[in-house]
Amino acid sequence: SPGVSGIGAPLGVLNGQASISVLAEETGGRLFNNLSSTPVNINPFLRQLGVLIGRQFLLTYISKNFKKGYYKVDVKSTNPEVKIEHPKGYYYR
Repeated sequence: SPGVSGIGAPLGVLNGQASISVLAEETGGRLFNNLSSTPVNINPFLRQLGVLIGRQFLLTYISKNFKKGYYKVDVKSTNPEVKIEHPKGYYYR
C-alpha cells in the first residue's frame, strides 16, 4: 500500500524521499511513493494522479509586491467541503 513509512527502507532512500517530500510540500505538490524494495506497481499512483488532474483548476493573479523576498499565499474557498492544495508562497527575485 502506498504511503510514508521509514520501516525497512534504506537510509539513502529515506533522505532522498524526505527531500522530495519537503519540495512537494513547499510547492503545493504531492509525493507519490512506496518505500518498498520490491518492484513497485505504479497503477494506484497513476489512478490517483488521474483523479487529481481531472479536478485541477488554474488560478492566476498579478502581485503588487516588487521587493525581493518571500511572500505567503493563502487560497480559500467559501465551500467548506473543498480542499485546496497550493504553494505556500513564492520568492520574488
